[in-house]
Amino acid sequence: MGQTIHLGKEFIPGSEDFDICVRSFSEEHRVREFVPVRLLTGAFPDAFVEDYAHWYDLDGGYVEFWPVKDPWKASSSHWRLQRKRPGQNGWCLVKGEISLVNIRSQTAGSLFSFFQPIERASRLHCKFHTSSSTLEIDIPRLRLSFSLQSGHSSIRARQYPGMKIDPDQSLGTLVGLRSKLILLHENDHSRKVLVPDGAVTWVKDGGHVAVNIDWQAVSKLHVYSVDNQLGRLVDNGSLQSKLMLCYLHAVTSFCVPDVLTKKTGTEQSLSILRSASMRSFSQLTPENISILVELARLTPVRKYYPANERVMQSVEWQNLGCLVHHDDFREQVQAIIDQDSRMRIFYPHSQQNQPILPVSDKNLLQRDRIRSSSFRTSGFGAEGHTSIFDDSYTERGRNHQSEGFSRVFTLCKTIHEGTLHSARTITDQDLLSHIWGFLCMPEEVHGPAMVVEKAMVKYDATWLLDPVDFVSAHWCGIHQLLRSGTTRPNKHQVMIWLSVLAFSDKIPMAVLETFAAFYVIPTMAACRPPSRPSFQPTKGYALNKNVLKSQIQSVTRDQMPESSDLPNRGEKYGAFKSRIEENRAQALNNFIAGLCTQWPTSTPSAPNSQGSPKFEDYYNSQEAMAIVRKSFSECCGRALAAVFYASSTSPAKTWIYFN
Repeated sequence: MGQTIHLGKEFIPGSEDFDICVRSFSEEHRVREFVPVRLLTGAFPDAFVEDYAHWYDLDGGYVEFWPVKDPWKASSSHWRLQRKRPGQNGWCLVKGEISLVNIRSQTAGSLFSFFQPIERASRLHCKFHTSSSTLEIDIPRLRLSFSLQSGHSSIRARQYPGMKIDPDQSLGTLVGLRSKLILLHENDHSRKVLVPDGAVTWVKDGGHVAVNIDWQAVSKLHVYSVDNQLGRLVDNGSLQSKLMLCYLHAVTSFCVPDVLTKKTGTEQSLSILRSASMRSFSQLTPENISILVELARLTPVRKYYPANERVMQSVEWQNLGCLVHHDDFREQVQAIIDQDSRMRIFYPHSQQNQPILPVSDKNLLQRDRIRSSSFRTSGFGAEGHTSIFDDSYTERGRNHQSEGFSRVFTLCKTIHEGTLHSARTITDQDLLSHIWGFLCMPEEVHGPAMVVEKAMVKYDATWLLDPVDFVSAHWCGIHQLLRSGTTRPNKHQVMIWLSVLAFSDKIPMAVLETFAAFYVIPTMAACRPPSRPSFQPTKGYALNKNVLKSQIQSVTRDQMPESSDLPNRGEKYGAFKSRIEENRAQALNNFIAGLCTQWPTSTPSAPNSQGSPKFEDYYNSQEAMAIVRKSFSECCGRALAAVFYASSTSPAKTWIYFN
């Protein structure tokens, strides 16, 4: 049939895109326009949009669906989208006495709920036959067809005479499998399970798993008969059908046996793998090998970590229950693949490569078989139990002399009872040395303005790794938190936190006991950290007299009391100069001694010069005091330390904070 075609384009309203306009003039003088696919998408099943070219007949006022394989030939047998009868609104898609049910209608929605486990809603074709008042449901992808007779409630399967969709979709096995449809025979009540082929996926669903089969454009259908007498599902005899059933049993396994099989899914899966029918094949197909590899992966991969030692192991699990991961899966799969390798001699032209299965350490697998045997049943692992490798186990808790245990116990007892407990005797000076050495680890110690949150005083594995940097740099913030009265953490939080720090063995016990004292001793809690932004303990906290002397010597006076004097009778000039320097040094020593009596303070005052020589005669006292005040202020800012007891029996609540 000849056609005259006119082409054009029309912009889509509200968009920069455009449609290709095609107008056809046939030899019969009928005018048709091509309908863009976007206008029909979502209004019809996918096949009616993708597999047809849609032409609007301007003379007839309808849209004709021409198959894409023959898009230029009109026929009365084509589907037509035409207006409903006069007095009725809307359009209907018809072909003779058959009309397509609107996929957005309530009828279609009710039908979709039955077939949702095995097919998408957009892939179902619901057709109503007017002459027989029958609703036909086609699933082209799975080559299935169902019918619903007017006045009846049973949806019958055309490919399985006498069978209908079972209102009870529970099976008693394969619990958790969503992608299945169960049919029931109307007379003998036998049942069949329809399962589409495809990749099997699962997600956690409460205490079990929800298993789905991924959708694919072309799929086979596995049909299993339910054998209630023998308690099993019967496959169609093909190896792929057996393997699919085997895998589904495995991934839907639970700790409780299935009602139908009286076995767990793992046990039923292994039974199928071990059966003689599983070895009745001539050559494995790629589809067979794909499922076999997935079955082998159900055996966890166990390797020593590190590989050159035998102290730990790494285990690769699937996201399934622990009893699903049976060590026999890989062994049985390997036996099937080995048989396929032996059969290759009869197929010399086969190019298929042998799959590489996950490899585990044999000793670790044997160890797991022994350990898990108590959770298995006879024939499926219970026989692996043995006491040959049993040995006495000495738990770490029996080593009561361990240093970590002692540190944790001492700190917890101190916090719990509110009294200092220590088995060590330490002087104030030694304690100060311990704490100061700890504070000198960071370059800078933050002042109390750097707040430590209450939420940080808890168990955290990071405290076990390297807590020194944070704790030493936030000494003031931790002190402020532990002494803060009602806002401080409760004693159980502090006990847990100090226990983790003590167990890490990274922080000196003297420091941890100081924190405990901050929490339980009122006088320690009353002590406030200096209000400074930061401190630098690495520069020291003692007053350095020599440094101070050298700084003051820079402000000596040029004119001194002896400047106008002459040497005494018989005194040499060198001796005369030495006497002047001795007086100057004596004046400086007296001045330094007077300052030391005021230490520690950040605001020193000039010492009174009594007797001779006087300091102000040899030095500029104002400039000297400016140097002294700066030096005292810096040194006092670095003097951050705490000493809180002398011994366990007589704790001295002494503390030093220079401010």
